Amino acid sequence: MQALFGSFSAQFGKQLILGTLLPVSVFLALWIVIMEPMVPERFSLLRHLTFPSDTWQVGAFAFLSVVIASVLYNVNYTLVRFMEGYPWRGSLYGHWRQRIYIARHARLTAQIQALVALLSAEIPVLRDPQQIALLERQLGTFRIQLGSTYPPAPQHVLPTRLGNIIRAFETYPRTTYGLDGIIIWPALVAIMDKDELEIVNESRTSFDFAVQLTVLAAAFGAFSSGYGLVIGLTSNPRASLPFLLATGLAGALALIAYQMACVAAMNWGVDVRRAVDLNRQALWTRFGVKDSFGDIQDERVLGRQLSQQLIYGDQLYYEAATDQQMSEQPYFKAPAVRSAPAAVTALGNVLPITRSVRVLFQDNIRIQVRVEGFQDAVATDVALTDALPAGYAFKTGTAKLDGVATEPHGSQNLTFILGDMAIGTVRIVEYDAIYLKP
Repeated sequence: MQALFGSFSAQFGKQLILGTLLPVSVFLALWIVIMEPMVPERFSLLRHLTFPSDTWQVGAFAFLSVVIASVLYNVNYTLVRFMEGYPWRGSLYGHWRQRIYIARHARLTAQIQALVALLSAEIPVLRDPQQIALLERQLGTFRIQLGSTYPPAPQHVLPTRLGNIIRAFETYPRTTYGLDGIIIWPALVAIMDKDELEIVNESRTSFDFAVQLTVLAAAFGAFSSGYGLVIGLTSNPRASLPFLLATGLAGALALIAYQMACVAAMNWGVDVRRAVDLNRQALWTRFGVKDSFGDIQDERVLGRQLSQQLIYGDQLYYEAATDQQMSEQPYFKAPAVRSAPAAVTALGNVLPITRSVRVLFQDNIRIQVRVEGFQDAVATDVALTDALPAGYAFKTGTAKLDGVATEPHGSQNLTFILGDMAIGTVRIVEYDAIYLKP
């Protein structure tokens, strides 16, 4: 039995043991030691079980704790999302709670704006340094409260306090640096220092503990109330009083644990923000972008582009796709009507090509044409002709031939001079096009 329990514990990390297994063991022990003896014989679940020895009882308790903890650990994400309010925010209750938090968000924002206007105005009463310092402290308090407990945009406000606290630091990387927090976080974890990662994991473990405590207290209360009602209706009503009292205490504990979860989420958010601040430069380097930026706006623009690249990828559409299929893609704002590209030699022979279209950002596209030389002869004076999709214009200065800058002839029907191509040679033409808004 000892070896069995040891094998279980060896599979569990600190986050699972402290965040889930510990509260499960505590609540299970409370039920077995305090509540179960008060349950009438016919309603008892445990008294009908027999074990060869006390060791087997301890083993059964450990096994049941591990099973419950494993289930809760694997549904922890779903539980957190429910407590954030995502599944039920579209309900009447969700809309009502969301309006309350949106009103609080608007009130905090108005207070900040009023203080900023007051401090920037030329008012005689503000000549007192003490009065100015007091207003600045109030302004700092309001800004911290807004930034740590609410997302920046009112439309992102959720119907629970916990949900808004978590969304506040989820949106911090995008608001500050243009990076999508959820997308880039795994990359940040991969490059973070071990000690930094341990700090974040510690705060996440505290948060998980508070969440599981909330869920277990609510489940304990529901279980106790169910037993109390059944015993009160089918047996002695007085025998149900301890269960109803336990329900009240469990409910109070659930509320306290929920507040603990909100505080733990705020601490977790502080650690996540610090990790983003300290490691974003290393992240840019690992992505091979650049080591430094001219200003924060430059970094935000590139951060948004990197996030979209990581989310959507290159969005390649090859020649095998028809024009109709290309026009149905949401990234193309105009039908991709065009003539087929062709690479032709001086003698009129046609070379095989592969054409792809990659969606960039801000309605731009990148077109790449891969031209393959003959396998048995030299292709002389090769010229590639390619037509832009309708509604797009060539972006000057973006054309490249095998990575070297070049310029095509024409505007809508572009001609690239490739010259002679040896046997088996592959040449790649690439250029950008801009969507012309009507």
